[in-house]
Amino acid sequence: MASPVVQHSADGAEFGYVIDRQAGVLRQTWRGTVSSGDVGDFWRQLFHDHHTLALSRHLDDLRDCRFMFSGNEWLELVKNFLAPAPPHARWKAAFVVNSSEMYGVLRQFIAYAGDLVEGEIFYEMESAEAWLRGED
Repeated sequence: MASPVVQHSADGAEFGYVIDRQAGVLRQTWRGTVSSGDVGDFWRQLFHDHHTLALSRHLDDLRDCRFMFSGNEWLELVKNFLAPAPPHARWKAAFVVNSSEMYGVLRQFIAYAGDLVEGEIFYEMESAEAWLRGED
């Protein structure tokens, strides 16, 4: 695996990723209270890196964070970052959460993302990894 890239927001959230070249997966980790601005900053970085854009499978560990923004802000993030992506850019994303609240937040994101993201939500990392490998 490549060295992790970690960012910190002004309000203390931490988010980062590592490229798992062997599995062909972008592994993201989020911690703390995350704003829509944090997500936008992070996605801006990801979408300007040809190494991360080349990976269509993402594993997002969201067990130690809370997204603190509205559904309208999710919709704006999708419109501003995912929708303008190149036509071939489609993602398969496994989201790992530890609460029904975060499960609901991610269901909303998946609905807004539509055909751009094939997403599933899991409570266990092993199940998420198996789904990404096609072992569901």
